Amino acid sequence: MTERDFTALPTMKNPLDYIQKYPHRTKRVLGIDYRQFQQLLEQAELKHAQQQAERERQKTWVNAPEDASPSCRSARRCVCDCSI
Repeated sequence: MTERDFTALPTMKNPLDYIQKYPHRTKRVLGIDYRQFQQLLEQAELKHAQQQAERERQKTWVNAPEDASPSCRSARRCVCDCSI
């Protein structure tokens, strides 16, 4: 019988998609359970929105604000990537 190593994490390109697909594996991947991870994401999104609002408030605009390009990644994805 072949022994399997269940401690090794699979290679994943997008950890957030993996965790959303397999929420029961969150503890193994991040060291916190899925509920805690969801709370962390909510807090990070709130903080990100506050920081964005502050940056926008302090910015001196040459062009109209609607011409600015949006961020390429979501706050959720950044939190997940930083957690791993």
